[in-house]
Amino acid sequence: MDIVVMASGNGSTFQAILDRCDHVKIKALVTNNANAYAIERAKEANIPYAICKHEKITQCVDYHRPDLVVLAGYMRILDARFLRYFPNTVNIHPSLLPKFRGLGTYDRAIAAGAKEHGTTVHWVIEELDAGPSIAQEEIIVWPMDTADVLRDKVQEIEQELYPRIIDQIATGEIPLISSRKSGNILSSV
Repeated sequence: MDIVVMASGNGSTFQAILDRCDHVKIKALVTNNANAYAIERAKEANIPYAICKHEKITQCVDYHRPDLVVLAGYMRILDARFLRYFPNTVNIHPSLLPKFRGLGTYDRAIAAGAKEHGTTVHWVIEELDAGPSIAQEEIIVWPMDTADVLRDKVQEIEQELYPRIIDQIATGEIPLISSRKSGNILSSV
């Protein structure tokens, strides 16, 4: 399965996908941040990359004709136009959705006295962090945990869970939202 990975920062999730996904071909990394370390990871892996302004993101992704778009720390909300064109877009969020949608999940979980936290892989829809859940993995929040400790624990499980789910989508074990392959973006959007 051909995928495009979108990332804005360090690229640790992108690296986990590079290292652990066996059933995908990463066509490109697309980023909105020219300083993203994910670019260095793409270079090391000989993966093409594109730095795109938000208003051109649909065209940048479409150039690579992915079957699946994989968000890996992409820090920008995708608009309805993008999601209509790429309904097979998946994301991983650092909480047990629907709890703690949006940013600051670790601080918010600690402040709320959460007894468990975790991560959710979900399909992306227009409403932030509200798409259908594909998989969740839970961890216990201990009384001595800080937001930083919680982040480290969640990132560790994310780097195992997300590649596994992406591979399951690639093999058909988890069906795509749509069987539609992207066409010519300039004439169809």
